[in-house]
Amino acid sequence: MQNWINFTLNNILFGYKHKKKIIVAPKSKASLKFLNILVKEGIISGFSQIKQNKKLIIKLKWHHQKPPFTHFKNYNKPSLKRFISYRELISLNYKLPGAVIIVTTADKGFINHKEAIKNKIGGKLICIIY
Repeated sequence: MQNWINFTLNNILFGYKHKKKIIVAPKSKASLKFLNILVKEGIISGFSQIKQNKKLIIKLKWHHQKPPFTHFKNYNKPSLKRFISYRELISLNYKLPGAVIIVTTADKGFINHKEAIKNKIGGKLICIIY
């Protein structure tokens, strides 16, 4: 699947819109790392794996009966590859307070904007969740 991030985030957003507690999504190595960041950021409460059919059960997290996010912008497309520097991450962080910005780097894999700013590194912009 070429655009699994878009598919996974759309499934999560659909689950929140329809007041679901859990959703099912396809499993891949990259999706496990991506979902770990979503757990750390408090967007989902957790996930577990179904080994028989290679699926993930994602447990959605609610904040006072409201979803933790309502929109996202996906930058993980073959036609849209955007690399972002450490300084651009800082300015984007000020422009979008409360947003979760996920980037990938060659040596660290998926990281959020807080870790990237802390380590003073940039990378390929994956998505912005707000």
